[in-house]
Amino acid sequence: VVMANRDLELAKLQNEKAKRDWQITLLSYDTGIISWSQLKLAEAGNKTAITSYELAQKEVEQAYQDLSNLIGLKPEDKPILVDEIEYTPLEVDDLDFAIARIMADNPVIWLLEQTVELEDIELDLYSWTDPMREPYKAKKIDVEKAELSVTDTKKQMRELLHTLYQSIMQLEDRYKMAEQGLRVAETEFQDKKLQYELGVLSKQDYLAAEVNLAEAQNDFSKIVYQHQSLKQSFYKPWTYDPMSMM
Repeated sequence: VVMANRDLELAKLQNEKAKRDWQITLLSYDTGIISWSQLKLAEAGNKTAITSYELAQKEVEQAYQDLSNLIGLKPEDKPILVDEIEYTPLEVDDLDFAIARIMADNPVIWLLEQTVELEDIELDLYSWTDPMREPYKAKKIDVEKAELSVTDTKKQMRELLHTLYQSIMQLEDRYKMAEQGLRVAETEFQDKKLQYELGVLSKQDYLAAEVNLAEAQNDFSKIVYQHQSLKQSFYKPWTYDPMSMM
């Protein structure tokens, strides 16, 4: 919900800038400064900005609906979410040890191992005298299948944990670059804002700086939220949902 609202704020700024760009383009075309092809290109850009803004509005509505379904709110309820996530790097001194510990606490693997035990018990208690009994070979295959399921799940979980760890490390590198980019955008915006207030900068150039800052803030926030989400998935990989990262 928070990120959907941020996307909406950015789309609103981009739409406002595109609208002014379009107005300037129309005037430029009417006075013969630009060509017909340049006019159509600007028109397409304006339509794209409008479409993006409308899509962002729909995504906010969908995000609130998903939240309502998750925590039991009424569809019309739209709580204001103000908590900001504090970025903290993932602290793992020994990756193999961390993975082993996480695997040991994995409820999915525990349940599969319990299934193996139950299958073993049923095999041990196999009744040769029961005329309705399942073939012994079939029961033994059930045990082997359960054991194979545990082995495969452990392998997949280890691979997932390694993948999550690498993704987190990549995000931490991106965080440093995004943080620097945000600082540059903030400085540039303050300079442009001062110039605009002094009357030496056009409204259009001011809007461009505002959009650049909003884009930098949005990129930075997405990295922070994705990083936090992946950290949670790393420590509880059985809750990992790849779609939540999109």
